Amino acid sequence: MRLSRPFLVNIAHEYQLSPDQEEVFLLRFASEMGYEEIAHQLKTSRGACGKRMSEIYKKFDITGGTRGKETQLRHLLTDRYQYQQTGEISTSTSVLIGNQTLPAFPGTPLDINSPFYIKRPPIEDYCSQQILQPGSLIRIKAPQQMGKTSLMLRILHQAKQQNYRIVNLNLQLVDRSKFQDLDQFLQEFCINVSKQLALDPDFKHTLDDDYWNETGLSSKLKTTSYFDEYLLPQINDHQNLILAIDQLDLIFEYSELCQDFLSLLRAWYEKSQFSTNWNKLHYIIIHSTDCYLPLDISQSPFNVGIPIVLQRFRQEQVKALAKQYQLNLSQKQIDSLMDLVGGHPFLISLAFYHLACQDTTFEEILETAPTEAGIYSDHLRTILNKIEQDTEVVKSIKEVISSNDKVQFRSNLAFKLYSLGLVTLDGNQIGTSLNLYRQYLSERLPD
Repeated sequence: MRLSRPFLVNIAHEYQLSPDQEEVFLLRFASEMGYEEIAHQLKTSRGACGKRMSEIYKKFDITGGTRGKETQLRHLLTDRYQYQQTGEISTSTSVLIGNQTLPAFPGTPLDINSPFYIKRPPIEDYCSQQILQPGSLIRIKAPQQMGKTSLMLRILHQAKQQNYRIVNLNLQLVDRSKFQDLDQFLQEFCINVSKQLALDPDFKHTLDDDYWNETGLSSKLKTTSYFDEYLLPQINDHQNLILAIDQLDLIFEYSELCQDFLSLLRAWYEKSQFSTNWNKLHYIIIHSTDCYLPLDISQSPFNVGIPIVLQRFRQEQVKALAKQYQLNLSQKQIDSLMDLVGGHPFLISLAFYHLACQDTTFEEILETAPTEAGIYSDHLRTILNKIEQDTEVVKSIKEVISSNDKVQFRSNLAFKLYSLGLVTLDGNQIGTSLNLYRQYLSERLPD
């Protein structure tokens, strides 16, 4: 599958590749150049290009021996690209290690048929039933890498079996410049929805610049009019439409856009409660944190619909995942790992993946976990980089780490720390979520 350059540029920025690393990354995966060609174009040596690729693999948390690293990275990129284009995950992204088939490297959504997806009853069945209710809205919240998107894919799959049409939007694919302008954001939003639904060409003229700029209506009214007059009538009486929005929290830092778009979603939800045209529209929204902007309670989508908060794995779920990886771990080993990383799905999966690949031992994982030599080093470094961008966050997490008791902060700080998975929330009180984070950050944050 050929990956688009804009997609790869977004990925490079997400994983914080340096300019030198991004050059090699794009030439290799967007232009499909060989390393000799890349070296010639960049006027450097093949060895220098190889060194940059080694640094890129580390950024993507791809460790171990040299063989198979590019294959793992291509699997990861293809998985992400297919998901963002179609809302589905390829079933061909597994990796064969010895005689055992492993999933793609942890960190990407799991295919709906993957045996490595561990259910968290009764959430899956409950959501699959609720999304079928007229005008339903499901809100899935959890810190990063807790399995939100994998759950959403299963809800959408069940709905497809009932002849529901699906629009799957990931706000990570939207240029940040669009977040500065509500009109541009909503125009692109409508174009994206139309493209995924493959609307009849007769309806596409309503989205061109002339129509969009000359209606005299506000952005929100233009968008609502488009859905009401053109889009929803295309959904016949025997079908329904699910609008799934992933990574909604990316707009939370853009106060004007955030308040307008969230109030628009709330207004549509209310229309769906009494309009036969609008109750064909269902919603799934995914976010890592709550919105800390002061929203009018009557204009927020966060106090309606079905709230789903994903929790960490319990011990029996960790054991079930170990069984899928064909690992024979003792109760003491399970206890030791959970003491370090709790039941965090990504961190547990990462440990089991490396154990299944036989490129480390259980004792080495525990011993090196909070160090630069450990399997979690790239994950921890990414979190540290995000923390260091905000001095208030640095000060707050240091206070949490040094305290034996839970502490209290204002909402926006608490939500930022929670979205990174660094703290647990208990009302207004917060505490450190994982021993791994406490050990790592206590050594690296300045006094």
